[in-house]
Amino acid sequence: GTIETHGSYVHGTGFPAVNGADALQPIHPDIPITLAPDPSVMGIASRNVYASEFGCVTMSSFESISATLKPSHWGIHGGEPPDDCSDGFDRECQGNNPMAQRNYPCDNVIEAYFDTEPGYFEGVGEYWFRRQLYHCMIGQALNMKSNIETRRSRNELGHLVWQLNEIWPTGGWGSLEYGNADYPGQVLGGRWKPLHYWFRSTIFADVMASCGMSTCYIRNDSAGRSFHG
Repeated sequence: GTIETHGSYVHGTGFPAVNGADALQPIHPDIPITLAPDPSVMGIASRNVYASEFGCVTMSSFESISATLKPSHWGIHGGEPPDDCSDGFDRECQGNNPMAQRNYPCDNVIEAYFDTEPGYFEGVGEYWFRRQLYHCMIGQALNMKSNIETRRSRNELGHLVWQLNEIWPTGGWGSLEYGNADYPGQVLGGRWKPLHYWFRSTIFADVMASCGMSTCYIRNDSAGRSFHG
């Protein structure tokens, strides 16, 4: 049987950029999660799986990414007409939209978890950009939370997420922002995105609880130690 899985990857789509896809490719929010038929079958003595890599795209925070853009470009769609981008994975984009160069868009992640009004994605300015980026980061956190809690209910004992940190302020996969403090807007080691806080507080906690549509489970991975709560 299967002992290792690889993927899936939630790519950002819905806006022309060097990665992702122009057309919006909707994703399912998976809330509430779909639990394993019998989440009580857990532990190293039971059949288990190692998840070698999986992830969800997100943007960097306003503090990180705004420092690298002119205020006229403070919007998730860049405040400019969309670029014309080639097909394929490593795309080339022609035009003047700076957000086309920030790897992945985030339209589909935002649309999966939030109701957006007309003109939302074209909004420009600090108010709009903060809101768009925050929605994008919370969307990533919700997607990965559902993913990992589902996996833990299936007795998956290893989870290697893609990825830990960004290599520049962009639409990428990291739960940590770019961490070179010599660059404007960055802090040493990188700010924690919401997902990284959730990793620490609940998602990868030794003792965690999660609920599906009609069933809840509590998992205790703290090496046989009891817990209260």
